[in-house]
Amino acid sequence: MAGESYADKGARLPDLEKTDKTILEVADMPTGADMALEPQAGSEESCESFVLCRFFVVRGIAFIFMVAFFSLYIQIDGLFCTHGILPIASLMESVSGIFSGAGKFFDFPTLFWLSASDTFLKGICAAGLVFSAMAMAGIFCGPSLFLCWLFYLSFLTAGADFMSFQWDILLLEAGMLAALWAPWTMASPPLRSRSGSDGPASRIVLWLLRWLLFRLMFMSGMCKLMSGDEAWWGLTALACHYETQPLPTPLAWALNGLPLWFQQVSCLIMFVIEIGSPFLIFGNAFTRRIAFGALAGLQVLILLSGNYTFFNLLSIVLCFALIDDSLWQRVLPASLKTTLESAAVVTGGSWQKCQNVMVLPLVSIICLANACMLSLHIGGGQYLPLPLREFISSVHKLRLVNGYGLFAVMTRKREEIILEGSNDGKEWLAYEFAFKPGDLKRPPPVVAPLQPRLDWQMWFAALGKFEDNAWFSSFVQRILEGDRDVTALLATNPFAGKPPMYLRAQSYQYHFTDAGELFSTGSWWKRTYLGEYMPVVTVRQQP
Repeated sequence: MAGESYADKGARLPDLEKTDKTILEVADMPTGADMALEPQAGSEESCESFVLCRFFVVRGIAFIFMVAFFSLYIQIDGLFCTHGILPIASLMESVSGIFSGAGKFFDFPTLFWLSASDTFLKGICAAGLVFSAMAMAGIFCGPSLFLCWLFYLSFLTAGADFMSFQWDILLLEAGMLAALWAPWTMASPPLRSRSGSDGPASRIVLWLLRWLLFRLMFMSGMCKLMSGDEAWWGLTALACHYETQPLPTPLAWALNGLPLWFQQVSCLIMFVIEIGSPFLIFGNAFTRRIAFGALAGLQVLILLSGNYTFFNLLSIVLCFALIDDSLWQRVLPASLKTTLESAAVVTGGSWQKCQNVMVLPLVSIICLANACMLSLHIGGGQYLPLPLREFISSVHKLRLVNGYGLFAVMTRKREEIILEGSNDGKEWLAYEFAFKPGDLKRPPPVVAPLQPRLDWQMWFAALGKFEDNAWFSSFVQRILEGDRDVTALLATNPFAGKPPMYLRAQSYQYHFTDAGELFSTGSWWKRTYLGEYMPVVTVRQQP
């Protein structure tokens, strides 16, 4: 009976002297280690265990790092190398006159101060792949993730327009927290005890991960309302979102044709999830599971309808910080659960002591930075002393704490830039990009979690003017020079043998076709000519 003491139960045992025959058997009592391995269901220890939680979060972020470095590696020649669109070597040469001395590594944090050669760039990217794989395998997991953070920060600092996305800074902030939370041992030994399975700062880091998830989701919803955009306030934003987002998927074409009332209800549900669900993070285990279902479910829907690189996967990984081990113990097979626990446990040793020494000061810095960031959001930071303002500025350069908010203002129409080349100025042939809309009959692609950074920048370029996008001028020049590294970023090159004499860029407004148009013409898109985006240009002749 629930609530009985051992003394009460003993009082009802039969009188051994009055029994005709008594058989006594020595019971197999659990040892202390066994009791530590298998906490009683519903006990406080079971509810507050996060060994498996840490395993999924840390390994998940390591996987995202691997995807990010791989995506970067296959584009690095055309983007950042010597003959790329924005060579990092040229950037480092220009900023060397601005920053100098040992402080330049903090003012402009990148390893490319050491070298910006093509070999070094590719080496850093390849090293990121190696260390992310090591972290996934549990080999020096914490240090490996720290190096991944350092390598990716180097690219983000020097990558200019092509590394200016919110998921890049989100990966850095989450990556640092994962490095602080992860085991720092060489490789995980067999599971012996849960006591000590969490380092002294692990619960603090866990809540920093949850706070990051709260800020990401809550601000993504609030920034839409704070912008005052009528499309969001009128709940009509999704009626144009699927068509106008940077890289839609085939499902986006189908969702675009749904009635307006459905789009409005969907928009309202999205606001409830983004603004309301994050507060459930601060409740108990049950409310956090509800938040997990709502937030992760929303990310799955976004992932299916748009190619947002690794952003949705990373957001889902952060959602796993809401699930404690008591749930995993019920849904995972016993053998798999034991294997994962063995791979995730932290034991003592010199590496763990090293982690304890390094983690606590870094966690303190991140906690203070979060407090300062909260003050900035609430009161504009007007009450922050000058030293704290300088502190938050330094932390921001390292991307340890960041602000978030996606699609604050809805894009109402889709304009696409069509780049065309010619040798006589009369017959023009179009370059086809690998993933952005161009050919009307080509279906929307599925490319996530990889990110075609040139295609993404072409979407942003269409929102502005040719003169405002310096990188686009460099891109056009590389095409006219016939640079193979840059043309390799495209799907087709109509001038593969020799570059054209002239280039121009035309602007079109694109719309999804309806079901009847798709089945009758085979076209996923239809377009209307808007005008000239870039006038005819040619290579300047050398005297």
